[in-house]
Amino acid sequence: MMKHIETVKEYMDWYGFQKILSISLIICIVYKFLIYTKDFLPKFSIFETCSLPSIKGNAPLFYISTIFSLYKQSTPNLPAMCLALQALFGFCQVYGKNGLFTFKLLFKPVVVFFKPETVEAILSSSEHIEKSREYRLLRPWIGTGLITRIEKAVMYRTLCPWLYPDIIFYSTPMGRQFKANLQLVHGLNKKVLKQKIELTKCIRTDASAKDTENQTVEAKVRKPFLELLLEYHLKDPSFTEQDIKEHVDTIMFGGHETTATVMSWVLYCLGIYAEAQQEVHEELDIIFENERNEYISRAVLAKMKYLECVIKETLRLYPVVPFITRENNRPFKVLDQDVSQGSMCFVFISALHRDPVSFPDPEKFDPNRFLAENSTGRHPYAYTPFSAGPRNCVGQKFGMMEAKTILACVLRRFRVISLDPRDKVLTYANIIIRNVHPLRLRFVPR
Repeated sequence: MMKHIETVKEYMDWYGFQKILSISLIICIVYKFLIYTKDFLPKFSIFETCSLPSIKGNAPLFYISTIFSLYKQSTPNLPAMCLALQALFGFCQVYGKNGLFTFKLLFKPVVVFFKPETVEAILSSSEHIEKSREYRLLRPWIGTGLITRIEKAVMYRTLCPWLYPDIIFYSTPMGRQFKANLQLVHGLNKKVLKQKIELTKCIRTDASAKDTENQTVEAKVRKPFLELLLEYHLKDPSFTEQDIKEHVDTIMFGGHETTATVMSWVLYCLGIYAEAQQEVHEELDIIFENERNEYISRAVLAKMKYLECVIKETLRLYPVVPFITRENNRPFKVLDQDVSQGSMCFVFISALHRDPVSFPDPEKFDPNRFLAENSTGRHPYAYTPFSAGPRNCVGQKFGMMEAKTILACVLRRFRVISLDPRDKVLTYANIIIRNVHPLRLRFVPR
């Protein structure tokens, strides 16, 4: 009998211990959530942004119900992010006269800017240059080759603030897949970087044995970007391998994925608009005089005026980065309207580029908009595919040269036909613009 009583006591002690452990775990999770989200949830009054045009039902419960509604209505042919983008365009139409409106991302006020006059207040400012705190969610992966799957996870996490704490996000299936993708990419990057460092050290050792004349000749040879970073690392150990990795990731994201997206959309648009494609072909034929293997220099690229207009018009309709965000660390006014401290400033580039005042008949594909004579008098912040102001894209000239070079090589040899009309091609906004279905193109040799 006593033995049974002791067993019951032990069970009760163990049950009590489990209860205490469970409660402690819940407290820890709540505490960690508050710690992780303290920077995302600004200190503000719920009425602070009331002076701005606001979406009705502006409450956390409304936001959560909207998110669930979008995902419920979504289908494989019409994903939730596509519906969200269409909803944003709709609100821009409703609040078009104001040039901005606000809603709440759970508890955080988001102010959407989509007119040149309001966008200028953000992008031209030397104060509002801090990227929004939501960009921290990008840090683990920016610039990787698995960008499509990884950016989907980042955008999903951005729209679901309850997933901001790592301890919660990495316990979900998407979080575990996200982590596995990162490990794959980072493992490959480290392997390649290690091999390159060893090779560079060997080359430097061999070079030290050569005479001064050969070293002078080698010094004049232009070196690849990675080699320059590695040489700097070997000269100054404070520039670590991690610094090299981050620089390489940045150049991979900014100079590879975005440029590839631009070229895809340019080819698609030229495949739709045969007249524009014919003008590009005529321009390239004149430049190269039908010599398909001629070297493309910077001077040659400068002659491709109409091709550049085509690229710019494509970026107007399909900006690679459809929106950018800034953190507002101090209150300011836009068109006599107060924007509160702690709000996220959301510059909606896709809507900005469809402003009928700056671009009449905005849905029409017209590269002539960007001819010098037609650009006179246009608001300087009406067209910002590479952002603008103090934090504009440092690689925009490189990206334009890269796109023109590759497009010229393709279009000198092929005529492009797009198999789907524009109204059948749906897009959605991740970190960069994405098409729901593959762009179907046919290439016909010229």
